[in-house]
Amino acid sequence: MRISLTERRRVQEGRRKRRSSLLTPSPTSANAQAHFPKLKVNIDKGPENRAGAVVPWVAKMSFSNYKSSRLAALPSTLDPAEYDTSPETRRAQAERLAIRARLKREYLLQYNDPNRRGLIENPALLRWTYARTTNVYPNFRPTPKNSLMGALFGIGPLIFLYCIIKTDRDRKEKLIREGKLDRTFQLSR
Repeated sequence: MRISLTERRRVQEGRRKRRSSLLTPSPTSANAQAHFPKLKVNIDKGPENRAGAVVPWVAKMSFSNYKSSRLAALPSTLDPAEYDTSPETRRAQAERLAIRARLKREYLLQYNDPNRRGLIENPALLRWTYARTTNVYPNFRPTPKNSLMGALFGIGPLIFLYCIIKTDRDRKEKLIREGKLDRTFQLSR
């Protein structure tokens, strides 16, 4: 089946539009206000990061005034010391948000690539998996707790099974000596 040139161009244009839609910024305050009517959202350009670039679309949220109850204390999430942070902390949060958005955009572009072959590798996930499985000993620090837990879970079950089997055999031997054990299906008498 042959595809005409105009049909091929239309398909490529659709792909280009889908890719460009992945690069659009976060929702505007009007969209957020429509979804959360009681939430006031102000979106501004935000501070500059270390490279001097302006971090785009940092959302600042302010909730409505909380009226405390006589029977309940103020929740920790509404404590002003919890959410009124310094400008340095906000700048660091904005940088992390920009990095996370950049990585997410990069992943989505790779995920939605129609010519993709194979898996999408995440280097951070590969490093974490390597440190957790293959490369255990450089990342393991023996402590008294680790040693105790290893002995408890390594030797403990063996000792427990030994005690169970020993007591059961002693009980059977005592019953055999007294002649109280019914051994109808035993091959040796």
